[in-house]
Amino acid sequence: MTREPLIPNLWNIRQLYENKMFEIPVYQRPYSWDAENVTILLNDILNSFNERKTVKSYYTGNVIIRENDTKTDGNIKAYDIIDGQQRITTFTLILLCLHSLFARICKNQNDPIIFDVKRLLWQHSATRYPEKEFPSLKLNSIEKEAFSVVYDYAFDNPKELYKFASNYECKSDYEKRVIENFKLVYNTLQETVCENENNLLDYASYVIEHINFINIECTEHVNKVFSIFESINSKGKPLEEIDKIKCYIFSELDEDSYKLCLKQWGDLIIKTRDNLYDYLMVYIRAYIKYYRQNITLINFKTIAYEEMKRHFNKDNLCDTFKALLEDMVNKVKYYNMLSDIEELKKLYDNHKLRMYFRLFAGYYKHPKPLFFRTFIDFANNKISGEDFVEIFVTITNFMIESLTLLSRDSKDVITMFSKILSTIYDNGIQLATIKYFVAKESVKSNITKDLLQYSIINYDAYSHKNISVPLLALYEAYNESTGKVSYDQADVLTSKFSESFSLDHLLVQTPEPDDNDYKYYCNFEDGYETLCLKPGNDFPEKIQNGMPYDDFKSQVLNKFGNMRIYYRDKNSSRQNNAIELKEYGKFTKYSDITDREKEIVSFLIEKILTIPTVNQSDEPKKAKKSPTKLPKMDELINAGLISIGDKIYLTVSPEDSEATLTSPTTVDYKGQSMTLNQWGQTVTGWTSIQIYRYVCVSGETETLNDKRTALSDENLE
Repeated sequence: MTREPLIPNLWNIRQLYENKMFEIPVYQRPYSWDAENVTILLNDILNSFNERKTVKSYYTGNVIIRENDTKTDGNIKAYDIIDGQQRITTFTLILLCLHSLFARICKNQNDPIIFDVKRLLWQHSATRYPEKEFPSLKLNSIEKEAFSVVYDYAFDNPKELYKFASNYECKSDYEKRVIENFKLVYNTLQETVCENENNLLDYASYVIEHINFINIECTEHVNKVFSIFESINSKGKPLEEIDKIKCYIFSELDEDSYKLCLKQWGDLIIKTRDNLYDYLMVYIRAYIKYYRQNITLINFKTIAYEEMKRHFNKDNLCDTFKALLEDMVNKVKYYNMLSDIEELKKLYDNHKLRMYFRLFAGYYKHPKPLFFRTFIDFANNKISGEDFVEIFVTITNFMIESLTLLSRDSKDVITMFSKILSTIYDNGIQLATIKYFVAKESVKSNITKDLLQYSIINYDAYSHKNISVPLLALYEAYNESTGKVSYDQADVLTSKFSESFSLDHLLVQTPEPDDNDYKYYCNFEDGYETLCLKPGNDFPEKIQNGMPYDDFKSQVLNKFGNMRIYYRDKNSSRQNNAIELKEYGKFTKYSDITDREKEIVSFLIEKILTIPTVNQSDEPKKAKKSPTKLPKMDELINAGLISIGDKIYLTVSPEDSEATLTSPTTVDYKGQSMTLNQWGQTVTGWTSIQIYRYVCVSGETETLNDKRTALSDENLE
């Protein structure tokens, strides 16, 4: 007798936890419920508890579990949580808080409810008593250490659990989420149900007996779990794209590959600090296809069937996805270099590179695939260190000029990077080619010295320190006598900015009204700050008496000419005695700002933010398109490669697209006759479709386009 693939049960907390050890698989995403999610759950439970005479139970959602092969003792069964990890983790925190509050409040520690809660938190083997080595829930992602430490401490010393958790030093935001949610649950229960010992015990009893789940035990092979998971979730709150893509990938794998691939997926979640979706996009754009939009499940399927199989030289999706995961694991350290300067230094410790990394510093997302590819090619000795740095400098300068200083639209930048990466797929990284595309885009975007000068002069440097501090550091580190920038000094100024240095106004922000050195001051009246000008000031006409003081600061005081990097205090000066910062005379007039501003602007435009010129000889050669005309459907039928009456499907939606070919141009789909293109548009929702690229005969993976190409090659022979 075959077992049903999904066995649903209405279980309460006792039935869910009793004699079971749950494990959240490593491939699942970290615990993500925030304070709002937890508060809503606690309020719902409390309302239901307060109305328990009329409301007998509270239903809190579905849980999908699958028995795993973990060895346990006695009658304990081990399960993976396929869906419901957020709820089960939160309810485990609730049980831990109840266990701790019992220890602090209840005089009779032998009460059956107290013992019940402990037996739900820790299972027992040979004895009837809970054992520490059998916790009911084990996490496996980034937050697992914090959860495990708190869980273990609760067994030995529940009375001091809140104090222990409050003093725990979290290593990540994910650990902090576990700790903060534990404290939130504890404080909420203490405020709402701990008015006396009996009320707390009644609440605990209600939670155990009357909080219900639809528990679904999945008995399918593991490769079917993901399609079931996707199907169930598609009818509720939408899954995130990375979860949909995960379900799709694992539904295509063979069972022998599951254990390794699941571990690889989990490792990628941890190593990217739950940024796996971003890493996947960066990887695909760097190596397979520069997809302009965010990658969804639909276009991921398209990329997988077309470019990804070809890139990895595989015949089927199973082998393609195994190759993808393996390569992503091998290259993940280079992805982390995009946001971690210490990791980048391990690859190439160069002061100029570090300075430009601080300017890039993750603020610009579009260059990430190119930089990622550059890191890897440098590590494999495909480009020199000099070219490596120059690529980073060229691209970062362009992003600062185009998107930051001139506020250009990012869609043109996307086009430029698409062209660069498309060339790299065929020819590898070439510095000259990258400079050519940047120069072409600079001309197209009208990036000129005059326009940059105007933008820098009017830039609010104080309000945008992420850009202004590195640029000012480069200016401060410039030696006029040698004509060179000390990137070492600039790197120190930038890296130790918050610790030892600060951004200092030369013309002070708020002089005293009676200070005769300054021809302005801030007047505060009726809650408003306005500018007061004194006779003899040299401000331009646009600076008017009575204007909002914030506008005055933005237009005058916060400009590059009035900003300098300086020691935060005297100790900073002594600690950094190798750094010689320029001293400036006392700034009292607007002309002092404009004079210094001319020097800074000239330096930045001539020495740093240089605009590359177009060298036509560096234009990459375009690949010649094959003039071969591919055969049409009637020719495929005549060749016996497909027949009228065959079942066919679309590769982007194999489970919901099967149709019958009724003529060379029409199909029958769900009882309706339509053209091939209409069928493709109906299934995908696309406005147009290259039908040959996505159609396969049922039982085959070779597309009609593959058949056309093969037939064309045979005819040529």
